[in-house]
Amino acid sequence: MKSKQLINYPVNLIPDENGTVIACFPDVPEAMTVGADEANALEWAQDALVVALSGLYGRSAGDSRTVFS
Repeated sequence: MKSKQLINYPVNLIPDENGTVIACFPDVPEAMTVGADEANALEWAQDALVVALSGLYGRSAGDSRTVFS
C-alpha cells in the first residue's frame, strides 16, 4: 500500500476594519480569502487553498481529494 504524506499549511486569521476576517497562508500567498467570522473564514480558506494548490500543481480544483484526503 502506498503511504500518504500529510502536509500542513498554517493559516493566519486577521480581523479587518469591516468586522470580517481575512484568512491567508504564509506558505501559499496565492491562497487568500475573507469570511464573516473566524469559522466562516476557515471554511473559505480550505477552498482558497485547494484552488491555489490546484493552479500551482496543475490539478483540477474540483477534485479536492488531491489536496484534502
